[in-house]
This record gives sequence, C-alpha cells and structure tokens, in this order.
Amino acid sequence: MSLDDLIAAMRRNPKGVRFGELVRVIESCGYAQVRTSGSHCIFRPVSGSGSSLVVARPHGGRDYVSPAAVRDVLALVAASADDDEGEE
Repeated sequence: MSLDDLIAAMRRNPKGVRFGELVRVIESCGYAQVRTSGSHCIFRPVSGSGSSLVVARPHGGRDYVSPAAVRDVLALVAASADDDEGEE
C-alpha cells in the first residue's frame, strides 16, 4: 500500500490503524523514534527542531493504536504538507 493510500485509509477509519502503519507515516514526516519507555514510543524530528510525539504501542490483546494517536499523526501530516508547500 502506498503512503498516500495509507493516509487516506487512516482518515476513513482511524480505529483500524496498526502500530507499524502509524510508524511508517510518522517516519515519512521526518521523525525518528528516539526511545521507548514501556509501551510509549517517543519520536522527534530528525532536523532537531520541533516538538516530540508520543505514541502508545497497543498491548493487552489490542491490535490497533488509539484513534487519538491517529488524529495526532494526521495533524502532523497536514503540518508537514503545509511546510512542503511553503518551501516550493
């Protein structure tokens, strides 16, 4: 599945997103995982400037990340798209 298809699927159904899919989108926005504390994974921008993002890895029999985490990542995607348009 292409990245654009994945983002469109996340918008259609934020309850059905797996952790690996969310990480793929986060990394495409220029973030990298810097550490993990329990089930919480912390991502920071590779550029060094910007705020960090914390995503809880699903556990306890769950397969999907929380819809709130998906909304945060979709907001990150929108901000990343705005930054890309500003550079051109």
